[in-house]
Amino acid sequence: MPSPYSELCCIDSFKKGVGKKFIESCETFLKEKNFEGKSESKELDKELWLKSKNEKDSIESLLCLRCRVSKPIQEKVNTLFFKYRSKYELDLLSMMVCVLDDSGELFLRIPPSQKDKTLQYTTKPFSWENISTMPRNEIRPFGAEVIFTFNPSLSKIDTWASHQVKSNAELKAYFRSYGLLLISPWALLADSSSFRVKEAWLRCGSGNLSTNEIEALHRSYKINYKEAKREYKNKTGKILGWAPDSEFLCSLTPPQKDLKNLELIDTAIRNYLVGKNTSDAFIEIEPVLDRDFIAENDRDSKEKQLELIYDSLRRYGQLILEDTIDKDRSKWDKDPSRKIAWELYGKGLGQREIASRCNHKQGWVSKLIQEKSLAENIAQEATVGLVSFKEFQCLRKDPEAIDRTTELLASYLISIKSEGDLSLFRQIINEVLNK
Repeated sequence: MPSPYSELCCIDSFKKGVGKKFIESCETFLKEKNFEGKSESKELDKELWLKSKNEKDSIESLLCLRCRVSKPIQEKVNTLFFKYRSKYELDLLSMMVCVLDDSGELFLRIPPSQKDKTLQYTTKPFSWENISTMPRNEIRPFGAEVIFTFNPSLSKIDTWASHQVKSNAELKAYFRSYGLLLISPWALLADSSSFRVKEAWLRCGSGNLSTNEIEALHRSYKINYKEAKREYKNKTGKILGWAPDSEFLCSLTPPQKDLKNLELIDTAIRNYLVGKNTSDAFIEIEPVLDRDFIAENDRDSKEKQLELIYDSLRRYGQLILEDTIDKDRSKWDKDPSRKIAWELYGKGLGQREIASRCNHKQGWVSKLIQEKSLAENIAQEATVGLVSFKEFQCLRKDPEAIDRTTELLASYLISIKSEGDLSLFRQIINEVLNK
């Protein structure tokens, strides 16, 4: 029977499912190091991890660990699929593709520098030393990222792999496309800014409380949440599992008799983040400038502000989307459907229709065109660029205003003014494709 350190769980493209691949070089390595026949254990995990990290030639020990983590990765995806499939239209293979992307390769493909796009991909041995030179968000396959970020003194490798699956950006983007957010209501409330809560309640809220009451309740929740979580951890030794009790509810402003209003805010935030009731809403920048975080100015100044915003969004949108599409362009000869998907998206089609025309699952489209993530990156760069102008100098003194600006611009990028129009985000994609 193969060792868990020499058997890799991976996508079987012929069977369109998950299969197991025996890695002979791993079995040979285990035999040479007298690890042959040993079952998975915390001690062996740590020993292989230290060898991978500290020995110059760490390819084999790292590959053994890649085999080792592939199983808990697969098991966690299965668990998530069976937990949520009755409520969401999930596809198990599409989920697996996001995180079970290791085929046992011995070389890393290093992308060309952004400064010199004429360079081709280079290859280097799949070692810890070479992984450590790569940006965290470019480490592939996912199992290598799990190992590279693992700390054996804090967690078992199975537990760490499970947590990393839930945190994987591509899998989260896939879930979000179906309206699923893998975060507890209590953590989501604590992690949400007051601006997000206000916008979510205005667009997606349902209840009798006014926006001011919701803001006050959320503000007091965040203040009391930190202390309550600290006490919970000291008492139980756990980080996960906390939920508001009656004492906590009474400490809020205004005091709450039950969880109803907190759950309503949670629902509004989730609907807001996945685009429910907002996909056709056009985000007007000017009214927000007037009422929110930009200092009062005369009409000429406001027009200048708007001009700077549009210029900044277009400039950084062009740069980021050009880079994203150029990186994907190298795959178009092998898979022409990728090019078609970008073109259809630029024309305004939704993910489901694009998936149907390209003969793929919807998850494939959301993984290829990561709209929200790209829009947030563009908005963040645009906001940083705006801060340098005197018209936006008040942002320099208010970090929360910078966050609100970024959220606003990201929403504006992907919103449409009326049926049949294209969002600015899609317009820029069209311009990049037609260059």
